Amino acid sequence: MRAGIAENLLPIEILPFKIRIVKSPEDLQKAAELRQKAYARHLPEFAKQLASPEAADYDPDTYVLLVEAKDKAQEGGGQNFRHDENSCQS
Repeated sequence: MRAGIAENLLPIEILPFKIRIVKSPEDLQKAAELRQKAYARHLPEFAKQLASPEAADYDPDTYVLLVEAKDKAQEGGGQNFRHDENSCQS
């Protein structure tokens, strides 16, 4: 290793969770349930609509992320985002 390279590295942090893209119907349902729980704290009426995956979750341009706690005693979370190639400017 060249001198000075190690000085520029950021510290490595071990996070208490892992993030992955949902690939199965079971994981998608789990993400929907976690989403519902998160919204239920502040918007209980709206949260009732989130017990099942949303239509956008099935869109081929949408990625649903599942956040899972490494400590099984803690809950994770879910998030979806849409990739839209048409919105990119060149």
